[in-house]
Amino acid sequence: MEYCEKQNGMNSGAYTVIRCDFHLDEKCWRIWGKEFHLKRLQESFRCLSLHQRELTQQYQGITDDELVQKLPVRSALDSNTKIMNLLLDEAEKTIDRNKIILEEKEKGAAIVIMMLTLLWEPNHNLTGDSSKIRVRGHAFSTLKVSQVHDVGTTNTTNPNQPVQAVIGFLPSTTNSHIIAKNYNSSVVALPNRYQNFPHAKLSCWCRRRRLLEEIFKRDDVGDVILTKCSGGDNSQTSSSISTESVELLEGLTSNIFFVYPGRIIRTPPSSDVLGGYARQLILDCAVKCGYQVEVKSIPLKDSLSWKDVFLTSSIRLIVPVRAILLPSSSVDGNKHIQLKTFWEMMPDDKTNIHDNDAPAHDTLYKQVMKQNNDNYIHSS
Repeated sequence: MEYCEKQNGMNSGAYTVIRCDFHLDEKCWRIWGKEFHLKRLQESFRCLSLHQRELTQQYQGITDDELVQKLPVRSALDSNTKIMNLLLDEAEKTIDRNKIILEEKEKGAAIVIMMLTLLWEPNHNLTGDSSKIRVRGHAFSTLKVSQVHDVGTTNTTNPNQPVQAVIGFLPSTTNSHIIAKNYNSSVVALPNRYQNFPHAKLSCWCRRRRLLEEIFKRDDVGDVILTKCSGGDNSQTSSSISTESVELLEGLTSNIFFVYPGRIIRTPPSSDVLGGYARQLILDCAVKCGYQVEVKSIPLKDSLSWKDVFLTSSIRLIVPVRAILLPSSSVDGNKHIQLKTFWEMMPDDKTNIHDNDAPAHDTLYKQVMKQNNDNYIHSS
């Protein structure tokens, strides 16, 4: 899907991405967190509408609540249902025609995962009225078959391999003019979400985050971790911050969790990050697995206390992090900032012999699958 952006969020839209599993044996769809996603979609569009009212000075004679009531949300939700059913039906037909999938099906219980995107955009007419909502949908799948064995039991295994994540941060020693030259930018200021509607999932972020992807993302990096400077200095420029003041927030497309000693799981507060569906699943499941949950800031200087780190997203659910990389102060010949290892997952053969716990990400994945195993929705 193509997203467009204008300065300050104009021509942006609210969107959400939903994981849909097609179970080959039962020929039905399992839709993860449909109500959660539709609620967040409405809240995101509400946020966008109020912001655009400030920019365009439309509807200045009515209150925020009156403006929200003018939005045809019911009609947009009805369009969502039609679009979702159409996309699921077409996806099922494509799966049924795929010979490779049918061959894989014979090996046992299997699923095909689809990523379904729904986008709400202000439908500007000739008079400039943006109170209407244009609804668009898009479905994507690799059509790769995933085998499902013993879902919800102690034998459940997480199919996601550990990844590396890089901290999206420019140290104070970074040569600013080299970065600016390489990335066609006159000012070295990294995009962030926590100062720009962190509660809303807006399509303009897909455009704004590209600079972070260009600077930090590479084949061996699974995600970029957004940062915040504590102490009131939020400029995020290369000349103003040091690692001592950095807090970690979320990935470009994921939330992040840190496990501290004493079976404590910590994740940044929702005031600074987008509260994702998988993040909510972890918050719901952690206590059942014997963990204490803390929703508070994650200072970079806490790294010696981290026993486990993992990312969460609607599509992949839980992804363990095997290493966190920190940018250094130079740029290599490929216009990439050089990275050094800042934190690493403890190897199995070096774990504390007195600590018989499985990694938190593994325990939580099993609980998530067990708790959500019966939520099936058949496409119409």
